[in-house]
Amino acid sequence: MRKSPKPLLCLTALLGLLWAPALAPADSLTPGSNISGALGTIDVGLFVPLAAGAGDTGSVTFAAKNAQNQTTATGYVREVVGHYNGSASLSFLYQFMVDPPQTSSGSGGVAQFSVSNYGAFTTDILQSPLGGTVQQSSVDRDPSGTVVDVNYIPEMVGIRAFALLINTNAPNFQPGSIALQASGNALVAGFAPAAQTPEPASLAIFSASLLGLGGMGFLRRLRSRRVLA
Repeated sequence: MRKSPKPLLCLTALLGLLWAPALAPADSLTPGSNISGALGTIDVGLFVPLAAGAGDTGSVTFAAKNAQNQTTATGYVREVVGHYNGSASLSFLYQFMVDPPQTSSGSGGVAQFSVSNYGAFTTDILQSPLGGTVQQSSVDRDPSGTVVDVNYIPEMVGIRAFALLINTNAPNFQPGSIALQASGNALVAGFAPAAQTPEPASLAIFSASLLGLGGMGFLRRLRSRRVLA
């Protein structure tokens, strides 16, 4: 039986750590734009997750598959929705880890991490190691503004990425998705900004649609509710 994964993000750290330097400005990512290299640093003491675990995916496993249905990469990802620096609008915190290489042919890692449904909202980006050792090569947003892509050169293999925080002007959140891509693809359920609170029925429909996806390496949520670190 597989052991529970080592946590990726530590909410204890998010709530308990205070950084001495002045608050770093976020990098504004407008539709059609690209930011290369390092970003402003998250002041982890200023991120407050939503109450009672709302907007928290927990640590979720992913298994990327190629066209031959071979597993090319596995790992863990987490998304946490909250408020940053006292803002009434929502922020979306992401971090993932990729396991050591698989033995199957076509084996690889993760070269791109993508999130969607950001089209109607502002996106200001910050980063922090939070136990990770590799930062992104670049971050870009498609011309429609809907998709935010985080790129890694070389691709991520057997390592944990820096955490990324996307500050928005959204008052609420809705079901969203997280895609991890390279020689294979994986899609997991997450959250995205919204103008209105989603109805329970829409949440159920979204969950059912993910279960019906074929060849996308659907990820099961870990039963453990331990925090990521």
